[in-house]
This record gives sequence, structure tokens and C-alpha cells, in this order.
Amino acid sequence: MKKKLDWNKILRYLSGDCTPEEEIEITEWMSSSPENEEFMIFLETIWQMEPTDQKKIDEIAAWERFNRRFQIDETEGEPGYGKKSEQPIFTFGKPVKLKSLNWISLAGVAASLLVALLISFQIFNISEEAENVAAFNEIEYREIQTERGERSKITLSDGSIIHLNGESHLKIPHTLSRTELNRVYLEGEAFFEIIRNERVTFQVITDETVTTVLGTRFNVRNYREDDEVTVVVADGRVSFGYLNGSSTEPAILTKNQKGVIGNGAAPRITEVKDLSVYHGWIDGKLIFEQEPLSQMINKLERWFGIDIELVNANNEIAGKQLTATFSERQPVEDIMQSISLALDLSIDRSDTSENRYKLINQ
Repeated sequence: MKKKLDWNKILRYLSGDCTPEEEIEITEWMSSSPENEEFMIFLETIWQMEPTDQKKIDEIAAWERFNRRFQIDETEGEPGYGKKSEQPIFTFGKPVKLKSLNWISLAGVAASLLVALLISFQIFNISEEAENVAAFNEIEYREIQTERGERSKITLSDGSIIHLNGESHLKIPHTLSRTELNRVYLEGEAFFEIIRNERVTFQVITDETVTTVLGTRFNVRNYREDDEVTVVVADGRVSFGYLNGSSTEPAILTKNQKGVIGNGAAPRITEVKDLSVYHGWIDGKLIFEQEPLSQMINKLERWFGIDIELVNANNEIAGKQLTATFSERQPVEDIMQSISLALDLSIDRSDTSENRYKLINQ
């Protein structure tokens, strides 16, 4: 017995947007008879016509000719089956149904009817894509920059929140899209609290990576001195991968996972036991866990807006690892004293007029 022909599935099949299940269904329908296969080949030929050729056809006139010739009646069955149908076969201005036609008749009219339908479908898609590209290019951005020792909290128009760490630069749209794609551009470090919206994709772009989310809380770090980009997820789920032209598949990160990528290498994913090591800065805490002194110095300089110089230091001293927690309310002098005692270093602050500290290896 012949199966009902679903034109919505046919359109998705021809445009390459059908599901695997729909593709199997249509393939089976084509294989059920030579007539079905011949008709589908005919439709594919029309679909593959060049747009410049398609536009030469007056689809309205073609539809009117089809209407006059086959006397469209809203009470009749669908083509080829001679049975009544509950759903309209085509919607072109208003719902219509076709009188019973054999496959030869249907193939004869498809050049007018289907071309009219598919032209409208394709031209609409092309126009919509062009409008989307133009709209994206016309997006107005505002830029937010923090200095060393400074942090900022930004609330977006949808209620989402971005915490921007010191010495960072963020570019965000003046107005967020409610239906498509929102992109922000980051250099430095930021913690994102993005409100979930199934209709909108939110992306964080760095110089070589893109992090894609629907709704989640996560941290992105990409300072100039960093060789790699690090993303740590507090809640939700993100896709994390290269921005352009990479054959490396994006990684999927979930709660308590860290992803690190850079230099074209595949993403490395690890579990995070203590999220505060990566997210504590938004609560005013600077937390180090087995962190080399050289990296600690970069973070302390950015956090407190100071300069720290290692004097007579070798690779061994610079690579010494410390575990410590500091608060933004602690005096810088106390913090520097703690570090110097832990590593048997001395401090030189001969010039107190500047925020400069020297850690000297004895």
C-alpha cells in the first residue's frame, strides 16, 4: 500500500535538513515503486536549478494556471491516492487540496506548482540569511576595560551578569538579540552568569576560541601572557573549541570541569575539585593551589595594581609552588610578607611612593 506523501518532509529532504529517520522514510518511499523514484528525481532536478534560472519563472502565474487546469477543491483528496485528506497538501495563500491525480498528471504539473513552492522557499532562505549577515555586521558594541587592581560587574539587558577581572577588555552588544545569536569578545578574564534562553545562543569569543552556551555559569581566562585559553564551568554545559578553520572538534564541558586549549592542540578536560580556585575572585578572594610563584606574581600584580620584581631569582625560585588564600581586604604588605617567609625571600620597599615590591633571593 502506498504511503502518504508528506510535502514538509520532502522539502526538508531536498534542502538537506531532514532527520535521519525522515531520510530513511523517504528513501523507502522512493524504493516502493519506479513511479515514486522517477517523481523524486524530477523534484530533485527542479530543486537543483540555479537561482538565476528559477527567478525567470512567474510562480504566481504558474500557480494560477495550475489552479485553472486542475480545479482545486478543498474537499478532495491528495494527489495520486483518490482519498480525502485531513491536512492540506500545500499552503499557498490559503489551505488547498488537490483532486485525485495519477502520477503522470502530477509530474506534468509539478514544473509549475513545485517550482513555485520551492522558489519561494529557497529565495526566502537566501534573503533571510543575507539579512542576518547584514544585521550582524550592523551590531553596535560597547567596550569595557578594567585596569590592574580594578574589577567590574556588568548586567546585560536580559539580566545576565558578567564579572570582569582586572586588566581585561570586554566588547558586548549595546542591545542583545532576543531570537538569534549574541556574541561578546574577551581579552583577559571574566566570569559569566548567563540566563537560559532556548531561542538565543550566547558565545564568548577570544582571539582563537569560541565558547558557546545556552544558560550557565562559567569562567573564561585568556590574558596576553597565557599560551592557552582556560574555561571552567560552575553550572550548566558549554561547547568549547577553536574559532576558525580547525579540524579539532569542540569539547563539551559540564559542571566542575575545566577545559584548556591552545596552539591548535586538542582540548584537555579535567575535573575540578575546588571551583573557588578559579571563581573565588568574583567574591573578593584570590586562591592559589600549588601555583608557581611566577604565575602568582602575575595575578597579584593584576589583583592589587602593583609591580613585583624578582631579584636574583632562578628558575627554581620562579617555579616554587604555593597554596594560599588571600582576601582583597588584606593589606598588600601582609600578603607579600607571607610569600617571602614561605619561600625564604626578603622584601625591598625602599621607594614607598610607588606600588613596587622587590622579592630578593638571598
